[in-house]
Amino acid sequence: MQQIEVAIAVIHYAQHYLLSFRDAQQHQGNRYEFVGGKLDPNESPLQALIREVQEEIGLDISQGSQINPLGVLRHTYSDLTAKKQVCLHVFRVQLSKFQYLQQLKYTQGQEGQALTWVDLPDLLAQHYQLPEANKSILAWLQLGDCISITYDLDAFNSLVYFDLATFSSKNTANTAKNSTSQVNQLSQHAQHWLNYYTRHLPVNGWVYVRLKQVDMQEQQHMLLQLIQRRADVQLIVNSQLAKALQRSGQMPTQIRAQHLTQAQLMQAHRQIQAQAHVDCHEQSNSSIAILPDLPITVSCHDATSIEQLNDLARYRLNQRLSVVIGAYISPVLPTKSHPERDALGWQKFAQMAQLAEVPVIALGGMMPADLCQVRYHQGDKVAGIRQFLV
Repeated sequence: MQQIEVAIAVIHYAQHYLLSFRDAQQHQGNRYEFVGGKLDPNESPLQALIREVQEEIGLDISQGSQINPLGVLRHTYSDLTAKKQVCLHVFRVQLSKFQYLQQLKYTQGQEGQALTWVDLPDLLAQHYQLPEANKSILAWLQLGDCISITYDLDAFNSLVYFDLATFSSKNTANTAKNSTSQVNQLSQHAQHWLNYYTRHLPVNGWVYVRLKQVDMQEQQHMLLQLIQRRADVQLIVNSQLAKALQRSGQMPTQIRAQHLTQAQLMQAHRQIQAQAHVDCHEQSNSSIAILPDLPITVSCHDATSIEQLNDLARYRLNQRLSVVIGAYISPVLPTKSHPERDALGWQKFAQMAQLAEVPVIALGGMMPADLCQVRYHQGDKVAGIRQFLV
């Protein structure tokens, strides 16, 4: 099978993204595409990226732009006489304001191809038809740049609730009234959790909801209550909760991804290896509680888990299942919530991020303002707990 290595530039300024138009005579022609092209012999993906952008649209991104990897896609085209596998090395290229304003002047590339700037919502809504291999890139771009993470209920009670001056007097009174059973106490704490996050989640924000210390029925109740109060948020939930909601017929559209812990990733990886030569992925999805049509985020803490993540991402791509859209690498910096964990630091974070074949989310000691620093160190998104609330 022929394999072609390609560097792809997802060029943008703020929410405006640059597309070129493929000639009708080309494979997958009469479609829009991100700027890019094939690697030359002995050329790295980054070198090819800079060269191809210069050759195709006359833009020098080696200076003034921020470049970071998004991921790697291996796609096999079966609509050709001879099958062709394309390995796409995808990079985010964020232009400076000056570069963007200069590039706006050009409606054609160096080879006469039409150039179009499109808004991200229209791009994600697939108003512009892209080659088949680019669909995963759109899934990656769907995930917000900044992700809020909720405290588990126990952590919320100990680290947040009892520190809130507005709650302190109520808590004293309520504790006396509601100490009859553990169930009542949990329900009271769950209500405080809901009240807190209803008020403090960012508008239209992406939120990873963690409720692993609560039984499944209570998790579903709390999540549905949160969505009823805050229909604007986009949610990531653990894979077991996602599957329980689907089974009960209560899967809300606001749930945009399912999450795997590192332990669940290891389990999924073992099962993928065990059935490498068996076409029974539906059984595997059931046993590891991964829904086939809901994108995935994964937690990784070391190089081994990143290798397993890459295997999972390739497997799901080959099986035409929902893709892995993000990998949390943590802790980047020391955190109050997990003081016992050694922080990676930026250098080690960058080394781990370069191994991943999906967008990397920096977690641990982060603030939204760290996004630029994350991208400088080869990540793409940033996540956190208290600093990501309003």
